[in-house]
Amino acid sequence: MAPFISETFQLSAAQKGLMLSIPIFAGALMRFPLGILAQYIGRKNATLVEMALIAVAMLFGFFFVNTFNDLLAMGVLLGIAGASFGVLGEAVLKVGSLGPLAEKSDALAADTPLVRTLIDLARRQARLDAKAPAYEARLAVAMLALDAKQWEAAAECFDLAIQAKPGETSELLLTWGLGLLVKEQYGRSVEVFRRGTGVQSEPENRHQFLFYLAGALEMDGKTDEALDAARRAATLAQQRDAAHAAKARKDDPPLPELPRFQSRIAWVLYHAKRYEEADQAYRDLVAKYGDEYRWAEVRQVLRDARLALSNLAVIRGDLPAAEEWLEQVLDEFPDDPSALNDLGYLWADAGRRLHRAEAMIRKALESEPDNAAYRDSLGWVLYRLGRTAEAIAELQKAAAQEPDPTVLDHLGDAYQKAGQAEKAKEAWRRAAEAHRKAGEPEKAGPIEKKFRLPT
Repeated sequence: MAPFISETFQLSAAQKGLMLSIPIFAGALMRFPLGILAQYIGRKNATLVEMALIAVAMLFGFFFVNTFNDLLAMGVLLGIAGASFGVLGEAVLKVGSLGPLAEKSDALAADTPLVRTLIDLARRQARLDAKAPAYEARLAVAMLALDAKQWEAAAECFDLAIQAKPGETSELLLTWGLGLLVKEQYGRSVEVFRRGTGVQSEPENRHQFLFYLAGALEMDGKTDEALDAARRAATLAQQRDAAHAAKARKDDPPLPELPRFQSRIAWVLYHAKRYEEADQAYRDLVAKYGDEYRWAEVRQVLRDARLALSNLAVIRGDLPAAEEWLEQVLDEFPDDPSALNDLGYLWADAGRRLHRAEAMIRKALESEPDNAAYRDSLGWVLYRLGRTAEAIAELQKAAAQEPDPTVLDHLGDAYQKAGQAEKAKEAWRRAAEAHRKAGEPEKAGPIEKKFRLPT
């Protein structure tokens, strides 16, 4: 940008040097008072104030910069804006995301021109003062670009943050990769996690990168590569467990990492619909660690394994086994919402213990009121109880939250029972279409028979 400004205002070498130095000095001077401001009004409010200053600087530059002195005034405002990145960056460092800004971060990310301005400012700061760490500022802009789905800009800013603080390379790559994974950018996250496995300075984190790489690869449809990564991660975890156990006191053994890493292998098989292999992998996990009660983390891994085994039993039509696995979860975790909902749904679907099923599902829904699957379960048990109007109300809410084919099928059944034939056919049609799009024609067929027959 500097060459264009220099040409427009016909600046001398001395004026160019002054123009480039003003934002740096202003930012350095303002960093301390902005930090004090954050202590008094909070990082979130301070950051919002400072983001407003950026907008003011941009507006000032667009409408009022006509002379060299105006240009210097804008430089001061941009310097303050640059200092504000530090406060935003500290908030990001606390939680690894823009969470402290809550819904305001969404508004910032949605403001594409503002995000581009911030990215350009971070680039300029890096070019002008390459020796200055500016770690927090670069990380803040990287996270903002990630939230704004500007993937290339996010990559550039994460690389700038790594350049500023090489000792944090592994942590930054994990944050970056997980951010992409959450945004369903599976191929991009694979690249970042692969890069993390090659960080030679921090080999102790390689198993973590392989763990997440396995998940990203599976979501990207590369099951064989995912299994290879998951198995390599488990091998490294086993080696780490042995090394830690050798150093620990016998009466104070360290938390084993291997159960969590073995569960990733089982999950990849489950997600790839290799159900028999997944079932065996989960059973092996439960058999090996079922009597291990010393660590809460291991119990959570086993809880997840039993929930998966219940789902696998449903898939193969073994409902007594499915119920047994869920009852094992509830024996240990009586308030577990997933187990309460799943068991209540199984009973409702079978027309058994309907009042108890309703109570269990309502308890699950109380803990997660926005869970569409739980609301569908409530609608279905109400349908089974003959409370059709209440069932329709809950199923409509569930379909509005998540138009899952199972929810739509249930809603069609409820509409039919209420004598609303056209609405029933429309719900069934949407359910069948969703199943076919998901490559599940065996599920679509029975639903299509419903709306093709007279109602």
